[in-house]
Amino acid sequence: MFAITGSHSLLELAARATILLTVALALAWLVRRGSAGVRHLLWTTTFTLLLAVPVLNLFVPSWQVPLLPAVTAGTIPERPHVATPVAVASTGSISQPAPADPPSSAAAPVAIPVAEPPPSSPSIPLPFLLWGVGCAAALTSLAVGKLRFGRLVRLAQPVSNPIWLRQMDMVRERLDIRGDVRLYLSARADKPGA
Repeated sequence: MFAITGSHSLLELAARATILLTVALALAWLVRRGSAGVRHLLWTTTFTLLLAVPVLNLFVPSWQVPLLPAVTAGTIPERPHVATPVAVASTGSISQPAPADPPSSAAAPVAIPVAEPPPSSPSIPLPFLLWGVGCAAALTSLAVGKLRFGRLVRLAQPVSNPIWLRQMDMVRERLDIRGDVRLYLSARADKPGA
């Protein structure tokens, strides 16, 4: 199994994707009566952002909050002063014990050698590389499909038959489509919407 190096784990990516999908579902519920174009734009934007989450994790600086204070300059901090017990005399008065040896001013903090972290390699981990290749292939397929469909519409002829236009209006009303629908006819298309 491959381990992903870096500060972002698969669990963090899954949490971010879950939050993004939850927001998208809430927005989809709010626009459920809206036009199909708005819902399509919402889900297209959502899935584009989902594809961008791992890429953004590679380029966005991370913010790490230390849980413990860092040891500075490779030294051990001095131990805090430990209180000595107080003796109580039989008369009920409190007597202070004699002070222990005063701390020597010559005692310096002990230096600990700090190991240098290994240099990070600038290479991209294999799972991210495979993900990127898959995303590039999917986006290329979408772009080619959009170009082919645009060319098909440009070469097609608008339908002017009143019977077809009346049927199109009935279907549009039944599906509650409020926007403008254009109907084209092309010899290059062998099925509707091709």
